[in-house]
Amino acid sequence: MRGNKILLGNLKTTRDYTYVKDTCRAYLDLAKSNKLFGKPANVGISKEIKTKYIASTIIDKINPKAKIEITKIRTRPSKSEVMRLVCDSKLFKKHTNWKPKYSF
Repeated sequence: MRGNKILLGNLKTTRDYTYVKDTCRAYLDLAKSNKLFGKPANVGISKEIKTKYIASTIIDKINPKAKIEITKIRTRPSKSEVMRLVCDSKLFKKHTNWKPKYSF
């Protein structure tokens, strides 16, 4: 942050944000399930949220006067940027009672 400027990189990316309490409950449910032993299973809310939305929401709550400034120093090289990260947690949900309680 520089004054009322929030320095960010690519705002077009999306991510699947899972609240830490939901993640902890998932680990507890995993420990109770024999059906997932030795299998890779993902845990997430399975919903993409745009980085721009996350940033704008936080700024509105903390410092509504702040403005986002896109800066090269905060931008990843194009070959290393991941535009979309969204979880497919169908397998985990199928073999446990887990489902997220929290959303952004």
